[in-house]
Amino acid sequence: MNNKILHLAMDEKFIDASNWLFEQAFPEENDLIITVKNPNQSLKHVTLTKNTRIVSLRYLLKEILPLLPKYDCVILHSLPFQFAQIVLASPNTCFVWAYFGFEVYRNQEMGLLEKYGQKTQLLCKTTIQDKIHQHIRNLYYRLKYKLPSSDNAVRLAAKHIDFFATQIREEHEMLCNHHIIGETSRWMNFSYYPIEFILEKICNESIQGENILVGNSAFHSNNHLEVFDMLRNIFLSADQQIIVPLSYGDDHYASQIHKEGSTIFGDKFTPLLNFMPLAEYNQIVQQCGYVIMNHYRQQAMGNIIISLWLGAKLFLDTRNNIYHFFKRIGITLFEMKELKKESSLTTPLTKAQKEKNREILKQHLSTEQIIQSLQQHLNPRVTISN
Repeated sequence: MNNKILHLAMDEKFIDASNWLFEQAFPEENDLIITVKNPNQSLKHVTLTKNTRIVSLRYLLKEILPLLPKYDCVILHSLPFQFAQIVLASPNTCFVWAYFGFEVYRNQEMGLLEKYGQKTQLLCKTTIQDKIHQHIRNLYYRLKYKLPSSDNAVRLAAKHIDFFATQIREEHEMLCNHHIIGETSRWMNFSYYPIEFILEKICNESIQGENILVGNSAFHSNNHLEVFDMLRNIFLSADQQIIVPLSYGDDHYASQIHKEGSTIFGDKFTPLLNFMPLAEYNQIVQQCGYVIMNHYRQQAMGNIIISLWLGAKLFLDTRNNIYHFFKRIGITLFEMKELKKESSLTTPLTKAQKEKNREILKQHLSTEQIIQSLQQHLNPRVTISN
């Protein structure tokens, strides 16, 4: 590996899009290392290419540190403990944190722990076994790494990041205001969801139905129960179904939501319990003229962009920075409280609103925009090979 940009990533579904983007911006200048617990296991999401190799998490620090002087910068796709170790051990390396969100909202030391609705919170009870496990885990990190906890390492590493990469500038501002990232850290416009990549086969399609899409996964952060409470009091037409993706996430939580949704809505409730190809999933999304994403923080961006592009009417919580991002750039969307209006789920967007949303997405989330941002921020640091 002799290229100029090193990428560290887990086996996540977003990474192929990122690899494609960086190759557009810096052709043949990228190396990608996928970290896994078991190197003998096949990758589930990432496609292996000539610039990709797999490294065991167990040996990551030992293998990566000698490589760093060869690279102009390192792109960290999320910031788990193992990547934080590398940052702390390499103070002179340029690091770009491509932000996922869980690194902050599940971190016990950053002061922005995930918040849930009241009913959802009841499903998140911490057992004695959980507390014992956490105590043992912290003890392990104290003894092996001389750190209070893995969360402590991530908190410290976040302050040494050179670039914070996300399309949502409001998220960068919030983390700066909470002193989670360093004052010298710069915001870099970046997205795992360039329009041309995620809409490749449905770019000319549009919403064809009036079903209601609720959430994007089987995680508590979707706050499904709070949405169900709102929907049970809203008039739905005879043809409307409530579509709830539950194939990805916490299996126990998925079964709880499946049971509750079936009890409340009966045959109008359609959970998606099994993983399906993207083309098949997109066909289902095309039938959803209304989309409710009740996350209180940045999440589900891919689903949201696809739904907006197709012309869906989108409802978000105002605590979510995605809401403020879209409002700032002029997208037509709605607050969760708008669901209380009688016609909220029977009155679709107008043709003009749909067309305007699509044009704004083109302007802000195109491949060209993201590539320009990458080159603008990283070109001074990356010496392109001739």
